[in-house]
Amino acid sequence: MNAGLAAPALNLLEAAPASEPLTLLKVRAELLTGKSKEEVLTDIISLENAIQARQLRSDSGHARESAQFYLYVKNNPELAHRYAQENFRHQKEAEDIELLLATSAIQNDTQSLEPLY
Repeated sequence: MNAGLAAPALNLLEAAPASEPLTLLKVRAELLTGKSKEEVLTDIISLENAIQARQLRSDSGHARESAQFYLYVKNNPELAHRYAQENFRHQKEAEDIELLLATSAIQNDTQSLEPLY
């Protein structure tokens, strides 16, 4: 999501049912429109708790969302890259490839791109 889409996304997400992927989109949009992390802290904590609970269960079903959370919300590229790699083992859609490319570039890890060749 880019800054130009953040405000329209927030309008659409107002009436959306609560779910982790939609909460993540909402937080990203709110941060892009200028809200501080303190203003969206409740949602950030909720997302992080969900990620930690999945990790305890060894559930990799939402690795894409975990990677996005750590990349765009928590600014932790190392964890984002780890989750992007985990996600790519299971999903290979364009968004998954883009996420792996982004985190690999930040981490300067060309080796993790070998499955793309």
